[in-house]
Amino acid sequence: MEELFGVPTQQLMWILLAVFGASALILGLSALRNRVSFRMAARNLPRRRTQTILVVLGLMLATMLFSASFTTGDTLTNSLRVQSLENLGQVDVQVQADGCPRGSPSRWQGCFCSGCGSCPSRSRPAG
Repeated sequence: MEELFGVPTQQLMWILLAVFGASALILGLSALRNRVSFRMAARNLPRRRTQTILVVLGLMLATMLFSASFTTGDTLTNSLRVQSLENLGQVDVQVQADGCPRGSPSRWQGCFCSGCGSCPSRSRPAG
């Protein structure tokens, strides 16, 4: 997988790493500034083991579901693309209307180029 939502994965990795680093730095600084709140939060982890385990398992499950959905979407996209290319085969024919070297959509609609000089008149042919 080279891209995710049109963003190269290498660039996405560095951006997410920077966001994680900034978040960890802010968390560390807030723990140093307000030690009482940090101690209260850290003390609750071993006291409420069931709640802590449930929260960690929920986060792990959510991460797994996101990863599985992205993987499934990429696999389906690739499979459909490969199948459609196999069904089309090689396409090497170019269709061009008569009369205009730039390829007007239809000779009945006249030439839509911007006055190239070699096109027939812009009016509809009679009969």
